[in-house]
Amino acid sequence: MRNANVPVGFVAALGLTQIIGYGTLYYSFSILAPGMAADLGITVPQVFAVFSASLFVGGLSAPYIGRQMDRIGAASVMAIGSALSALTLILCAWSPSVAIFALAIVLLEISSGMVQYQAAFAAL
Repeated sequence: MRNANVPVGFVAALGLTQIIGYGTLYYSFSILAPGMAADLGITVPQVFAVFSASLFVGGLSAPYIGRQMDRIGAASVMAIGSALSALTLILCAWSPSVAIFALAIVLLEISSGMVQYQAAFAAL
């Protein structure tokens, strides 16, 4: 069994990154959806349909992500997921078409599974 004494600084840093991660990767979507719809020339319900599909794909990717956490460690998966999250946020902002936007949102949800609660708890 592992040592249950996790440094307070580690827990605080992980908590802060979770707040930032959820704010940028999940909760901001509802605020930004009307602007995304207007920029892409689609309706807000269509934007949320893309988001809903991405949640489904993210769920399908969870077992694979979990196996990678077991194989290389949760901290490594979180580091890779952080880089992927940053790149997909850039892709989302740049999206010149609905297809690229949809791809970016799906990749964003997959990367979310690599950096949010499930990964953080495994890292602890």
